[in-house]
Amino acid sequence: MGRPDLAQKAASMTQEELAGMLYELLTTKIMPLADDVIVYPAHGAGSACSKNMMKETVDTLGNQKKMNYALNQPNKQAFIAAVTDGLLSPPGYFGMNVAMNKGGYDSFENVLTRGLKAIQPKDAGADIEATGAILLDVRNADNFSMGHVPRSINIGLKGDFVPWVGAIIVDVKQPLVPLTEAG
Repeated sequence: MGRPDLAQKAASMTQEELAGMLYELLTTKIMPLADDVIVYPAHGAGSACSKNMMKETVDTLGNQKKMNYALNQPNKQAFIAAVTDGLLSPPGYFGMNVAMNKGGYDSFENVLTRGLKAIQPKDAGADIEATGAILLDVRNADNFSMGHVPRSINIGLKGDFVPWVGAIIVDVKQPLVPLTEAG
């Protein structure tokens, strides 16, 4: 269940109004669907974009109807109270994400092409200096502790990678150079 407070500025609405819209969408479009419909959560456990998220990445709508706290509220007012209660502050990068989504961004193909261009260690220094890139070491902590590039940040790919990157590297336009295992 997504957070209804994150789009308040963009929609010029309160979190309660947005939660009410979410309730209407769920009760008229989603809940009437068959229980065997497969659902794929957009975020996983630990994401700042929701609360009480399960760690599984696939489920049936029927199971969600049974176990999801938000889908088990008796009425709209209870739903609004449940999904707005206890929300933490939005992630620091979120406003920039909204602006990027509204203003547009580079195509997937261009991002993929740039992302698949390996930087050789001997050439990395000039690229990093020129762009102000942050070195993001995604190896596991044991390998990082045995040796790493000075001033690199280690956030391993296992575990809560996305929430940690989002918390530590707030600027969505910040150039990053990932340091990875070979291959």
